[in-house]
Amino acid sequence: MTGVKTHVTDNVDNIQDTVYATNVSVGGQSFLIQLDTGSADMWVALPSGKVDLTNTTDLAVQETYGVGAIAGPIVFANMTLGPHFVPNQAFINATNATDFDTIFDNDIFGILGLAFDEASLVDIEILVSYGVNTTIGRTFLSNVFLQNASAPNVFTVLLGRSGDLDETTEGVFTIAEYDPDFSDIVNQPQLARFPNPTDLSQQPRWSVVMDGMTVNGEPFQFNASGVPGTPEGKTVAVLDTGFTFPPIPAGAVDFIYGSIQGAVYDNSTGLWIVPCLNSTNLAFQFGNVSIPIHPLDITVPTVLYNETVCVNTFRATTLPVNDQFDMVLGDAFLKNVYASFNYGGLPTNFSAIPYVQLLPTTNLTTAFDEFQEVRSQALAALTTGNSSTDTTTSSSQPNSTLTGSSAPCPSATQIHARRSIDEPPSKLDGGLVGLLRAYGAIAITVVCALLSIALMAIVVSLMLHWRGWSRSRSLDVEGYVLLASKHIDGDTTLIFDAEPGTPYQDHH
Repeated sequence: MTGVKTHVTDNVDNIQDTVYATNVSVGGQSFLIQLDTGSADMWVALPSGKVDLTNTTDLAVQETYGVGAIAGPIVFANMTLGPHFVPNQAFINATNATDFDTIFDNDIFGILGLAFDEASLVDIEILVSYGVNTTIGRTFLSNVFLQNASAPNVFTVLLGRSGDLDETTEGVFTIAEYDPDFSDIVNQPQLARFPNPTDLSQQPRWSVVMDGMTVNGEPFQFNASGVPGTPEGKTVAVLDTGFTFPPIPAGAVDFIYGSIQGAVYDNSTGLWIVPCLNSTNLAFQFGNVSIPIHPLDITVPTVLYNETVCVNTFRATTLPVNDQFDMVLGDAFLKNVYASFNYGGLPTNFSAIPYVQLLPTTNLTTAFDEFQEVRSQALAALTTGNSSTDTTTSSSQPNSTLTGSSAPCPSATQIHARRSIDEPPSKLDGGLVGLLRAYGAIAITVVCALLSIALMAIVVSLMLHWRGWSRSRSLDVEGYVLLASKHIDGDTTLIFDAEPGTPYQDHH
């Protein structure tokens, strides 16, 4: 591949599929920072505050996220990420940070935005203050790309998937190159950024046109897109590594989980309660390529009122209606692709439109068997005192049976959509307690700090280490040490990456 560096691939590690972070050095200090395709700026909030700055300004920036907010002056320091060194990188010294204590407690001290310069408040503030020809406010990735004009302006991500209880698994993050294990990525359809704003009145995102969604081969009929110019029958999706649970239209959520045998909707929580060993065949279509979703990414075990249940990962969107995107496809989707984000001609040539390429990585031939094995092991570890035949059925809800953890899961060919899109989903009034009592959910003795009411708040770290252009993936590399996994108490999922200034309101 012409222009691709052939000596560096970044391997990343994922702890419990929640937050993806990597190791950087800023101003002589090494620490973890979250990778975020949903925002553009970098901010740092080290507890010691001891960063060797190369320059300072009196320009203050405030950024509000879906969860949390930061504020502080724009400053400059030398920055290193793996082999990539950028002198005098502009970033926000977050002297005030609200609602980020959970990631701080796990040694993650900032966010590295991977979106566009045009979306960077730092760059915009510097351009306004110092003139339109100023380049010192560019993002880290723009500066890396400008150092080597022959290298492609691309980064790639493979989000690792752990088992329900596994603490660490490996992923991939590369800059200006592709992982050779997924070389076919270059042959995938180029999904142009859409909409592609030509001025600063709209914030550019990693958003693309989505052809459709199917469940067990049956297509879901989305409402007309709210984004002007979207082809008929298609929608616009933002690809965002910071959303653990993708917010999509409520009708699509019901279509997915209404197809799962025994699934019921709980009005009090707004969640679908799903038998833990049951799933469905879900796929999204982009550029005439179908991307299947692994069953492990469709539901997740949790503890509700001291009962072990599984709930939906794709959630009904609460984002305000807007004319820039229809949904956000976060980690539950992105764990099923090797994704290449290409800036086109940016940051110097604005005529070439940025684009995304998605290579499916989930093999449904083996995925359902893997799901059964991994989920069964998780339930065995989380539950006690249940016989292998613990299954109850409510006669008043024949299509809403909640089976016990040992109930068999239908194969991909046995599962069929149980209702049409215009039929209401199975719902149960009276709250979750009534639901659990009615359906005889599993009693457990697991400590609730392990799994909390709103799903686990557990940090995922994508730790970098560097290797040559070979298949060796040793983690024993000086300067890149695995973060010890930590289970975090509380009920807030660690997803802090909504784009500042956008209508993102809730990442749960």
